[in-house]
Amino acid sequence: MTNTITIRLRRSKAEIQAKAKPNINSWVNHLIEQALGPKKIDWNEHFDNLGAGTVTNYVSDEVRQASR
Repeated sequence: MTNTITIRLRRSKAEIQAKAKPNINSWVNHLIEQALGPKKIDWNEHFDNLGAGTVTNYVSDEVRQASR
């Protein structure tokens, strides 16, 4: 489910599109980051939400070469 935020513009869409490079989404997100500051990282939540059951295989070049 996506939460949608609607804003009412005081300026014309054309003026905003001309200023918002490369796109409006990234420009608005940049403005929000400037206003609110960087997001605090909750490392416990980050590691708890890692893909459960995701297997990562780290194969070194030596093993790869030996199998050829």
